[in-house]
Amino acid sequence: KEEISKKFIYNFLIPQYEANSGCNFILSNVPQKAGEIIVDESSIYEIFKPYGNIQNIKKIEDRVYIWFYNKEDADYAISNVNNMQMGDNIIYAKSPTITESSSPKKMC
Repeated sequence: KEEISKKFIYNFLIPQYEANSGCNFILSNVPQKAGEIIVDESSIYEIFKPYGNIQNIKKIEDRVYIWFYNKEDADYAISNVNNMQMGDNIIYAKSPTITESSSPKKMC
């Protein structure tokens, strides 16, 4: 049942970008709230816009998928936010593996 749910999320809710294009990454352990701020796509955008031009953001439960227009911006964001404190959580940033992303469509 969980496998079906993951496939649904990856195939239908996550935009179809290439897993290892270098322009995307995943944040995990993202809280629903950080203090008084509700953590959603718009608040994530405000946090990450200093790192470069963002193409898309999708938050699903405690994960956030972020796509930048170029690899350098994604790498810069990953190196600066991995292990960052957000509310009561430490968030983790990494490039997705094939199983964590969806079918390929080259964006970078």
